[in-house]
Amino acid sequence: MRSPVTLLPWWQARALPQCHGKNLFYFFGAGDGTVVMHVHFGMSGAFRTSARGEEPEPRATTRLKLVGADTVAQLSAMTVAHGGLGALSCIEGC
Repeated sequence: MRSPVTLLPWWQARALPQCHGKNLFYFFGAGDGTVVMHVHFGMSGAFRTSARGEEPEPRATTRLKLVGADTVAQLSAMTVAHGGLGALSCIEGC
């Protein structure tokens, strides 16, 4: 099993997530440096949150782990990808 990607705590979402069907898009950063995270949930998927230090071990389907000061969120999904604003071109084909 691959280790999930951990976004460092200083990353902050810069815009509200956008949802298109089973696809969810998050935006981090600003301008040309914007990073887009594309999540495809498939038939099932979820964010699970827990207190920091009390989070469960990642599962085989854990794709992302977000760590905050007091909270940890683990994302279970079919696919998680990231890239620049060009990743939004997928919206037409999603």
